[in-house]
Amino acid sequence: FLSSSGPADELYMERIKLCAASAREANLGVLALFSNYDETAAAVSSFAAVAELAFDIALDPGNAFADAYRATRTPEAFLMDADGKVAYTGAVDSSTWPAAENLPFLMRAIAAVSKGELPKIERSLPFGTVIRRSADDETR
Repeated sequence: FLSSSGPADELYMERIKLCAASAREANLGVLALFSNYDETAAAVSSFAAVAELAFDIALDPGNAFADAYRATRTPEAFLMDADGKVAYTGAVDSSTWPAAENLPFLMRAIAAVSKGELPKIERSLPFGTVIRRSADDETR
């Protein structure tokens, strides 16, 4: 889950693109869902172009996918195994800021799933921008 206006999304973008490339190399599909109530196709397309995203993107109007997966923040990752079950959910890594000592949660999960294994860490707490499901979220 990403946001076209979330500051954390921009901080994570290079790491997200590395994870996406690793997933594609492992024949795993990559899709970014934009669930904020006020996301527009134009804003999302512009964001994807500026960020040079090389994976699929889609709007999530009405938060159907965000609600189904209980996504709360952007960026927030959900990695599915071969059976379509969530194998990992949470943060891309252990810090908003890129650093050598960050724990690469998502990258490790991709490596495990690509081998048919479960990740050692299946869940981490995402941190970033709250997914705004309605205008009411602007005042909270």
